[in-house]
Amino acid sequence: HVTGFIDVQASLLYWVVCGWEDDFTGQVLDYGCFPDQHRPYYTLRDAKHTLAELVTGAGLEGQIYGGLEQLTDLLCSIDWPRDDGAGLKLERLLIDANWGTSTQVVKRFCRQSAHSAILTPSHGHYIGASGRPMSTWEKKPGDRTGLNWRVRAMEAERRAVRSVTFDANFWKTFLATRLSTPMGDRGCLS
Repeated sequence: HVTGFIDVQASLLYWVVCGWEDDFTGQVLDYGCFPDQHRPYYTLRDAKHTLAELVTGAGLEGQIYGGLEQLTDLLCSIDWPRDDGAGLKLERLLIDANWGTSTQVVKRFCRQSAHSAILTPSHGHYIGASGRPMSTWEKKPGDRTGLNWRVRAMEAERRAVRSVTFDANFWKTFLATRLSTPMGDRGCLS
């Protein structure tokens, strides 16, 4: 399974694409930022190429929308190679919709994109040690739930796209565990 994630910032889009087996053994296939900085080390603060340069004449929301359009076209056009040479396409691409300034533009983009069938706005939710686990949250008709994630039922009056909310701390710990799993063991992320 090939999945990806895009983190939205005002001037850059950070992205990663991973390949996963059913037991969560995974491989980071590629990662980077958009627009590409053409150098191995940089920070958001000293980015030399930005969305403002890429999408000229647009305000912040238009820059984010245009950047997402170009980046998703690129990522969705790639045949990600398996060990046996077969190519796989992205199955799911989550896009960060937590930053208040970009929430509505990300949701609108996910709804209007040519790749809307695989795009999902996402919201990382902080659940601390004393917080209520997602498994105890009330489930309403139409909600879809899984391991520390939830897709709420569509609210017809909002004409919105369905988005996923996930327990950010659980998934950070989950990925850290995958990265520390020895190569060759089930569940290793390499």
